[in-house]
Amino acid sequence: ISDSLQDDFIEALKSIKEAESRGADVKELVDRYNKALSILEEINNDEFVSCPSYDLCIDEINSILREINESEIAVKKSVDLSIIYAVIGGSIAAFTLTFSYKVFIHYKTQRFMMKKIKVKDE
Repeated sequence: ISDSLQDDFIEALKSIKEAESRGADVKELVDRYNKALSILEEINNDEFVSCPSYDLCIDEINSILREINESEIAVKKSVDLSIIYAVIGGSIAAFTLTFSYKVFIHYKTQRFMMKKIKVKDE
């Protein structure tokens, strides 16, 4: 295989590993990568099953590897967004809890202050 195609395979594998390290489900990316490898195997064995010619097989491989790299970028953005949403959600939850606690303490204090003290006669 050509050096550029080999570099594309390496880059796609790095993209899959990066997506996996970010916690993404990479099953679909791995399936695409394996499909590209099977097409490459067809080329090496001169068995054009997935595509009718060498050039079309190379184009198909390049297309699959490009999709993997683009999918990894999309995964990266979505994971980054989910982190932002988690931080915002956590901040809102913390504020709500703190505010509720303060209101509860204020209510309890006011209630205590309004109680009438009864003195027992002995």
